[in-house]
Amino acid sequence: MGNTSQEVTFPKSSETSLIPMPEATPKKQLSIEELSYLPPPAPFYVQQGLREKLISKCKENPFVPLGVVFTTVVLGIGLGTMASEKHRHKAQLMMRLRVGGQAFAIFAVLAGVYHNTKMGKDKNG
Repeated sequence: MGNTSQEVTFPKSSETSLIPMPEATPKKQLSIEELSYLPPPAPFYVQQGLREKLISKCKENPFVPLGVVFTTVVLGIGLGTMASEKHRHKAQLMMRLRVGGQAFAIFAVLAGVYHNTKMGKDKNG
């Protein structure tokens, strides 16, 4: 193995090359006809509050809040009957109804999503 040294040279400050820049063109005023391709400004939307948004969503798919309320009521009754030892059968029934209410609420959400996507395709297509 021989020692070979390679010499690296850097350009001197006077030898640096400059990148050519395009000359600045004066800005021209655009006429209204030239701007006619621009889309119209977006309409202003009214911001909905939490209450208005909740009401509009409940009107879109009323079965979802119905399933949630049913599940909550059955859960409360079931937890209340679990505290007493003599109504074990009723507590078990309430917990099964709670699962049914949850399943109903999930299917209502999925049906609402399917319906909204179907209506969206009909509007666009």
